[in-house]
Amino acid sequence: MYQPLDHIPELLTKRTKKLTISKNQTILAAETFNEGVYFIVSGKVAVRTYLENGDHIFLKELNQGNCFGEMELFSERRGTYEITALSDVSLLTLPKESVKEWMQADFKLTEYLFEELNDKLIYSSNYIVQQNQGTTYEHLLHYLMRFPENQEIQLKKSELAVTLNTSLRNLNRAFLKGQEAGIFTWENKQLTIINKEKLLLHLEEVSR
Repeated sequence: MYQPLDHIPELLTKRTKKLTISKNQTILAAETFNEGVYFIVSGKVAVRTYLENGDHIFLKELNQGNCFGEMELFSERRGTYEITALSDVSLLTLPKESVKEWMQADFKLTEYLFEELNDKLIYSSNYIVQQNQGTTYEHLLHYLMRFPENQEIQLKKSELAVTLNTSLRNLNRAFLKGQEAGIFTWENKQLTIINKEKLLLHLEEVSR
């Protein structure tokens, strides 16, 4: 598998910048201009996108060997994705113009970047399909991605059912399934996510 960091031209190494990001820190905010491509040296990040109603949804997890910010290479528009650290993360970033220069000299880099971009677009398209065809349980897990682990969340099931466009009966079944899976607890009208890793793994599976 092509690993771009093993093939950076010597001329461009001086333009790279190393970044260390703490867990839960936002690296790129949606609707902002991004001027570089970020290559993940270690750690993992979450890719989220915003809907027209202001809600954000989890799309996928990126790990060592992946990159983000590549979409802005082909567009001058503001970014549509939010990138947040799921662990402590080490990154190497390179300005857009430098990446374009590198692409001209290395066709394999161009292939790699298109594959990374295509992967994100597929996950985004799959989410739209899931919203029309997915289960209440899947929609619930997408909704819960916005909340941190081990924090009590005040929820009214009647209001949440309206938000997820489902019945209260189906929502109760989804709550029971999530509790049995060890993803969250529900006590005294408070939900607490106890295993964000399981939540992420499930969303990865249903997005394929």
